[in-house]
Amino acid sequence: MCLRAVSMKLLCAGAAFPPTPAPRLGRYFNITPRFWLNLQSHYELNQARLSSAREIEKTIHPLPKAA
Repeated sequence: MCLRAVSMKLLCAGAAFPPTPAPRLGRYFNITPRFWLNLQSHYELNQARLSSAREIEKTIHPLPKAA
């Protein structure tokens, strides 16, 4: 499978992005490998936030600000 097909499969399917192909994708698309890892990290954080927002609001109370 070519690099383009692999990258599209990962991005469109919402599959977890492993760090191994990041340098290759970075070179192919002329973007840093860190971009691909950050993209995955942001996606996972957003998914976690969306799936547990109500529970967090109900159960977690912020600490009061220090004087």
